[in-house]
Amino acid sequence: MRSITRAFRIFRKKKRCVYACFRFDHVSTGMREVEAYLSSKGISFRRLADPDPDFINPDPGIFYREGNFITILEVRGELGRVFYIFSTGEIFDVEDLMKPEFAIGFEVGSEEGLEALLRMIVEKRISGARHKHRSLVNFIISFIGSMVLSALMGFESGIVQSVIVGVMAFILFMIVDYPFSVLYLKGVKVIPVPKPGGRIMVVRIKRAGEKSV
Repeated sequence: MRSITRAFRIFRKKKRCVYACFRFDHVSTGMREVEAYLSSKGISFRRLADPDPDFINPDPGIFYREGNFITILEVRGELGRVFYIFSTGEIFDVEDLMKPEFAIGFEVGSEEGLEALLRMIVEKRISGARHKHRSLVNFIISFIGSMVLSALMGFESGIVQSVIVGVMAFILFMIVDYPFSVLYLKGVKVIPVPKPGGRIMVVRIKRAGEKSV
């Protein structure tokens, strides 16, 4: 019974993930820079060149099981795209590599969620422009739209109107926030890009009457 409970907890453990995109004039230039940096850090990675979203190999679940932190790097050029995927025990700071065009953080709750995320990335459904200011804009559009729809329907009951507003807000949010809303239903949540923990500064306070050393 304990082993089953432990296995369930491990399965349910959420992993943090970062997707970062780097743009180059030539993909080969970006590949050399990324691979040289990852090799210098001793990081083992999988490289996917212009992958088919329906046949991503190897299975994305491998990366979910390997480590606590998953990184997806995209090198984008005029004539193609190359992805680097790897898992690490600690947070990988993409800005140590180079300044990305954009980076998005995710919290992934299952292997299926990681597979859905990777598929949408390969299908170009996730972009930096789409992610920027998404929360505020989506809320405003959804709320205004639901208020207008409920007013047009002319319900006199406040309770009925509140229910309709809530339902309409959810539907509009799912549409406007796509694809992040679909990922959320699959256990993938957008979070701030994880950063490595900063250094701890120890400050020694001198007591009254104590001489300085």
